[in-house]
Amino acid sequence: MTMIARMRLCLTAARDALVPDGHQNAAFLYAAIGDEIPDDAAERFGLVDGLLPGAPDEAAIEAERRAQEEADAKRAADEQAEREAEAAAVEKAEADIAAEKAEKPARSRKKAEG
Repeated sequence: MTMIARMRLCLTAARDALVPDGHQNAAFLYAAIGDEIPDDAAERFGLVDGLLPGAPDEAAIEAERRAQEEADAKRAADEQAEREAEAAAVEKAEADIAAEKAEKPARSRKKAEG
């Protein structure tokens, strides 16, 4: 039975081993996702279910990438909310100071009139 590649596989320059696409020793593309791999090659290179032993498939890599993007987006949203809360606190403090300054002359007039 022919195996189907579940990740991009590359041959090394010596063509004696398969490595994941992007690996420092990758020299030639051997199979893209969905390509058929002959049984003898799957056995020779030790492929398991279209993957190199221990290597995550493209779906797992994509899921990890999405999870990282979501974590980054959440962190950015949390940071934005924190900045907005700090700005609101500064604005309130400034308003309180302005209100206190406005009350001082009124209290001083009351004492003088009193």
